[in-house]
Amino acid sequence: MKRLMRSGRRSRRSRSFAQRTVAKSSNEKVGGTTIGSYELYSELTTESSSYFDKISLKLPRAYVMLPLGDSGGYSWRELMSSQLILVNIKSGVAEVTLNRPDKLNSLTHQMSEELLKALQDISQDKKIRSILLCGAGRAFCAGQDLKEVSPARDGSLADFKEIVLKNYNPIITLIREIEVPVVCAVQGVAAGAGANLALACDFVLASTRAKFVQSFANVGLIPDSGGTFFLPRLIGLARATALAMLAEEISAESAEQIGLIYQVCDHEKLMDKARQLAVRLASAPTKGLALTKRLLNQSFSNSLVDQLVLEADYQGEAGRSDDYREGVSAFLQKRPAVFKGS
Repeated sequence: MKRLMRSGRRSRRSRSFAQRTVAKSSNEKVGGTTIGSYELYSELTTESSSYFDKISLKLPRAYVMLPLGDSGGYSWRELMSSQLILVNIKSGVAEVTLNRPDKLNSLTHQMSEELLKALQDISQDKKIRSILLCGAGRAFCAGQDLKEVSPARDGSLADFKEIVLKNYNPIITLIREIEVPVVCAVQGVAAGAGANLALACDFVLASTRAKFVQSFANVGLIPDSGGTFFLPRLIGLARATALAMLAEEISAESAEQIGLIYQVCDHEKLMDKARQLAVRLASAPTKGLALTKRLLNQSFSNSLVDQLVLEADYQGEAGRSDDYREGVSAFLQKRPAVFKGS
């Protein structure tokens, strides 16, 4: 009985701690390891969301207690099962961070699973209007963690076909299909699947310290994660062949010059510039941006005639949108437009 009573007291103390924590400042350190900062909106009323606008919790468990607005009480929202992927939502931007800095953010099966889950959740949230993908530490992503797929002691080999189909293809496909702009900030090495994860994004900004390398050939593999798709379309067949077969590093400056990435900037200014771009895109008429992204994706397989017809169809859809009405009204009234993405 005493044991049960002690357990009950611990449970009550735990609940009390969580309820106190939810009202703390987003800048306060609570202990444990950072799960991430989350803008609370899906379970809050308008009145309560202004008070609990954003919290940053450090809890030993992957749950956060959310207030239920005027109805009273709390509910638990489950977050990531680990902290390999961090998500921070602010001003309509979902900042997604690969968080394995001690291993150069190299990808494991669990990490790929969590990244896919985070992107799937983001894609269903209509309040998120752009995404910023980045890496913690000195690298963006070193690709597949080779320790996870190295030959076993008995000589058996990993099933790379299964790994690519399960771990990588769904992520690359979702990034291209998700109907919000995706910005990628590359502050260091982007190698193998990590390089192609970046190239799948709509905008790639890289610091002067960034390096891109199609490292597959160094270990007898072929470029995956869309490498053989994106490279020739971005930089032409000759340069794509050289990068894929020679596995040579290319600097951020060279990557910008040949059209591999959008922009190179000073290392210290990278994240500020990337966030500014993501916020700018989130404030834009994202309905039209989504249609533009669809058109660009389909242009590679369409004839000119087919693409012209598709442009007319999508222009008709864009012309019926609330964003178009707001854009024209703002122009005529000489005021800044406030777009809603609808």
